[in-house]
Amino acid sequence: MDSQQLRKRLEELHAELEQTPSVDEDTRQTLAEIDQHIQTLLAGPDRVFTTRHHPLTARLRDALVGFEASYPQLVVNIERVLDAFNEMGI
Repeated sequence: MDSQQLRKRLEELHAELEQTPSVDEDTRQTLAEIDQHIQTLLAGPDRVFTTRHHPLTARLRDALVGFEASYPQLVVNIERVLDAFNEMGI
């Protein structure tokens, strides 16, 4: 997977985050942190995607468990981004 495909996955996840309905304060904060990481990556050059240990990867993994029951579509998009990171060795 190349950086353009990863960028597309991040844009899809960002769109999904924007459409997520009202949530509790902890979930809202988690979504805001994830979205901030996404915005940072999307605003930067493609080489940013090659950073070996990006904080977004850990944040997404942490979020998966908490979102499984309440936000299944969000989990699908998070898994796609994590798969893309894995394919790129990030």
